[in-house]
Amino acid sequence: MIFVEYEIREDCIPNYMSWMQALCENEPDRAVYQSADQGALFVEVWQHPGLTVEEVRYYPLRAQLYPYVKGGEERIKAWAFHRVSPLPE
Repeated sequence: MIFVEYEIREDCIPNYMSWMQALCENEPDRAVYQSADQGALFVEVWQHPGLTVEEVRYYPLRAQLYPYVKGGEERIKAWAFHRVSPLPE
């Protein structure tokens, strides 16, 4: 499971939302969440077995995201998780 978190510049939120809507239509496994109390904070979640965190950070679509992110490329946080529950006996 991949998680990518970033803050979108306030003036870019409408354009970001349009771009992300189109992206999610083409990638139905991807979900995007907007913070309930920090409107410019977003998290993307999707399944991509075997993808490393470094590959996520430099995923080709990331470059299209950079102009929207407050603070640019350096402010994008990414994590790769694997499921551990239910725990093996």
